[in-house]
Amino acid sequence: DAEFAEAFGLAAERGVGIEITTAYLSPRPNGINFAPETPLRFLAIAKRCGCKFTFGSDAHDPERQKMLPYLAALADAIGLTESDLIPLLRR
Repeated sequence: DAEFAEAFGLAAERGVGIEITTAYLSPRPNGINFAPETPLRFLAIAKRCGCKFTFGSDAHDPERQKMLPYLAALADAIGLTESDLIPLLRR
């Protein structure tokens, strides 16, 4: 956890966003699945360190993209609020 905190602390200082991705959800196409606690653990550390977040699919097919709504459970579990998200820039 200390190594994650160090890395996420640097990310927060430098304004690097952390992606909450469908790659954290099972089943994964490559067959290597995370226990649900794994992404929650390091995403919670990132939040405590002041990181901002974005959402993505890392998907190359429509079936995986359909999993995007399930990312809300991860966001809720770590207590994300609108202020934790990377603001969108509009021109």
